Amino acid sequence: MKNLITFFILFLSLGAYVFFLFTYNYPLSIISIALGFIIWLISMGIYKRKISGLHFILILFGMLVSLAFFIGYGIEQDMWGGYHFDSEASFLSFGLMLILILPGVYLFYKNNNEPLIITPPERKIELTNQTSIDQSNNESQSLSEFENPMMEYDPELINSYYQYYYGNNDE
Repeated sequence: MKNLITFFILFLSLGAYVFFLFTYNYPLSIISIALGFIIWLISMGIYKRKISGLHFILILFGMLVSLAFFIGYGIEQDMWGGYHFDSEASFLSFGLMLILILPGVYLFYKNNNEPLIITPPERKIELTNQTSIDQSNNESQSLSEFENPMMEYDPELINSYYQYYYGNNDE
């Protein structure tokens, strides 16, 4: 029920925006979409709902407001039916679009680029019956080696490994 109310608020403001846009009442279209977005945010706060698609709604809100501003103030029609673009209002609507879309883009990349925290799996040593019988005396020693993943750096061991690996064996 709560989702239905919040979707109703969004679609009602979007409908009012489209209505005012087609009736050439551009300031009221901007006000309707902005007021609908603010009421939607307040209702989501009251219902304590997590807003998963907030970045998409912010981007859409920014584009709709800048579109209404551009159509209302950036395009002028002359008496012969031609259209002229007002450069100042066009650049202002473009800047408005960048400013209004920027929080949505930030949230989009912030949510998608969160680092994954990977924890190492717990090590379980499963010994078969034969190896457990054969190595009953060395069991405590082998467990401590497996529990400590950090080995000491031994330069002689590493050097002998590389000599054997690359075939530079003196033997």
